[in-house]
This record gives sequence, C-alpha cells and structure tokens, in this order.
Amino acid sequence: MKKKVIYILGTGRSGTTVIDIVLGKNDDIFSCGELVRFSELKAEPHGFPKDSLNYLFWKKIDKKLFARLSSTHEALFRLSRKIEFHPSFFFNLFHLIPRKDKKRYQEYVNTFFDILFQSIHQNVVVDSSKYAGRALGLLRCLKYDLFIIYVVRDPVRVVRSFAKKNVEQLPKKYLMANIYYFLINFLCRIVIFMAGKSHVYTLKYENFLADPASELENIQNASGIDLQKSIQTARKEGEFEVGFLFEGNRIRLQKKIQLQKERSKKKMDFKSYATRLLNIIWWH
Repeated sequence: MKKKVIYILGTGRSGTTVIDIVLGKNDDIFSCGELVRFSELKAEPHGFPKDSLNYLFWKKIDKKLFARLSSTHEALFRLSRKIEFHPSFFFNLFHLIPRKDKKRYQEYVNTFFDILFQSIHQNVVVDSSKYAGRALGLLRCLKYDLFIIYVVRDPVRVVRSFAKKNVEQLPKKYLMANIYYFLINFLCRIVIFMAGKSHVYTLKYENFLADPASELENIQNASGIDLQKSIQTARKEGEFEVGFLFEGNRIRLQKKIQLQKERSKKKMDFKSYATRLLNIIWWH
C-alpha cells in the first residue's frame, strides 16, 4: 500500500486525540498524537518516564532525524512557529514566508516522516496536531499522500470544556473560548477549501460517539484506508490501545480507552445560546 499521512484538524477539546487512538487500532495505521510540538519538547513526550517504550521510541526517531539534519531543536522550533502556529497562518497562506525557510521546513517534515515510516511496519500514520497552519504546511510540502479528518464539536461543549481548570491545558474564559473556537474553525475551513473535497472528511464528534462504527465506515470510504478492525471493535464496544502518542489530551497516558456516549446535555442558558449563535456557521 502507498504510504499516507492522516492529519486530524480541529480545535482543542474537540475529540481529536480520541479519533487518533481509534484509528490506530488497525494493523496498518500508527497513531502519533500531536507532532506539532516535537521540536519544542525536544522529542521528549511529557508524562512518560525515560525508560518507557513511548519515550524511547520518540528519542530514537529524534536521534535518526539529527543524524540527517544539520540543525537543533531550538532552530526547528523557531521554524515550526514561522509556518505552523496560528499567528503565522496568513503569512504562509499568502506566500510571505521566506523561501529559504519554506525549503528548510520541507526538508524537515519530509525527513521526519521518512524516518518514521522506516521505523515502523505500518503504511499509514496519524498526526492529530490539529493546527491549521501545520495542515497547510504539510499540504504544500509533504511528499506523502495527505488525508484530512476535520473534527467539529458542539461549540457549547467546547466552550464549557475550556472552562475546566483540572486539566493539563490552560483554561479559557467564556469570551476568549468563543473567539478561539470561531477563529480556529475559520482557519480550518480555508485549509479544507485548499485541500479539496476528495482529501477531506468532516466528522461531527457527537455523531461519532453516538455511532462510531458508521462514522468509521464513512471515513474508510472517503479515505480508501482499511478501518475494519476499528469498526468491529466499535461495534463490540471493545477497548482501543493508546499506542505511542507523542502529545495530546491527557488520555494519552492511559494504556487503553473505551468509547462512551456523551452524557445528556446540560441545560442551555443565555451564554450557551450566544455561543451557538456565534458559531452557527461552523455547527449546523
């Protein structure tokens, strides 16, 4: 099978890490988690001891990477920020990034995925970095086939999730969470338009939790990637092994997860209706 990268696009708190893990259930798919922070964290997935298989795997990739690239973690992180992070999106979109930086970025991402594919037996890898800027960068530079799964979630649930304070990611207040959700989805839609319908599947997270097998079948049909093992596990309400996720939601620290239907919605208040109205263009 031709090697392929599945990129999971969306906002934080939208279920991207769960989708990554579920896809990784299949024998020919390797879940990577969020690779956007690989250089920033110096290839050290936080939360894992240095003798863990997860930690040792990514440090091995890192060692091979710098055997081929004459660079440093700090330099690659600065390069990633110029192309992949949100403030740089429109500079990249309108080709305002210096040519030398684009060339270095192309060399970096292709060398990284070359080494990754050489280190695993699977032909498909999943990158759930979410960032629209990274999706745009990969769309323009990656030599491997790229398929995008765009995950959207009820904005009311996303905003409420951002209010939580007992999680790894920093909380966002109501107004900032709404602005964030709106702007990030706007950037995502630009990427989707550029990628073309044949290379994108839009997944509503609520639909996925309600009937994961059907949504996985839809992704399988859209991408041409065999997802039968995930589909059968979902039908049996079985468990999904987490695998070697580099970064992502705190569930990456678990060994296995089991899909659960979302609890009944909380009562809508004025703020919830305002959130739904503001984001109705992304959620309808």
